[in-house]
Amino acid sequence: MSVTETDILLGKCTQCPIAYAVKRATGRKRNVVVDGQYLTINPDRPCEQEMHLPKKARDFVIKFDSGKKVKPFKFGIPMEMVKQ
Repeated sequence: MSVTETDILLGKCTQCPIAYAVKRATGRKRNVVVDGQYLTINPDRPCEQEMHLPKKARDFVIKFDSGKKVKPFKFGIPMEMVKQ
């Protein structure tokens, strides 16, 4: 999963750049929630998918939400989260 400069520019506290990256990677408009600890796809449905964010992604969220400058980065996400 790549969080790009465009994801960062589009992002805001209510729609994290990581969520934009997930939506772009899946090719679909999905309900994606990033709360600083977890990434959840389709949180309002019985088939929700959740993963604990890796440290690199958690650190990114903390910096971004604090208004600090962040850079594009990559992190792993299970393929089943991307495909469904």
